[in-house]
Amino acid sequence: VSAVAFVMIILRYIYGWQNYIRHEHLDALGRLLIVVATGWFYFLVMEIIFGIYGREADEVAVRILQFQVNPWAIWMFIFVGITYFLPVAIWLSKTGRRNLWIMSFACISVNVGMWLERFLIIVPGLARKQLLTFDWYTYRPSSIEWILVGGTFAMVSLLMLLIARVVPLIPLYDIKEAEILRTEIKIGRVSVPATFRED
Repeated sequence: VSAVAFVMIILRYIYGWQNYIRHEHLDALGRLLIVVATGWFYFLVMEIIFGIYGREADEVAVRILQFQVNPWAIWMFIFVGITYFLPVAIWLSKTGRRNLWIMSFACISVNVGMWLERFLIIVPGLARKQLLTFDWYTYRPSSIEWILVGGTFAMVSLLMLLIARVVPLIPLYDIKEAEILRTEIKIGRVSVPATFRED
């Protein structure tokens, strides 16, 4: 959901969709992200607790690596901080949900945290899979792996922008149906925006 919010912010900026993707939409997405992130955090804690409670040797060894052995322990705490605590603290404030830059920062931190989660699931377990302890090592990505990651991000971004030029991302019917006019009408003491209704 945070990736969707970040893409919405980018498309709003690139294509000038300020009238279609408004601050109210980002505010609602921020509230939804609080619920989704809290549910995700609950499942993460349950996964860790049940993994340790099951006392399967491999699972316990990976959890010990993730929480007690550096550099994995440091990465684990950074992962939890930037995936849950930092973004939820931002999304709990109305200013954080409505400011495009702050919302973008929170969404990017969640996406980086999700990448770190995959990294922490795969790499510590593979580093200790050999039976002989002198074969154990700390993983360091090669330049080819960095190029593959960067190329993947570039390819997805390019394809999405190309598709956005061909396929309308906002349905025209919805735009016409809920078009907001620039004029306001006064009802009692309150001024409200007039809406266009097709008869």
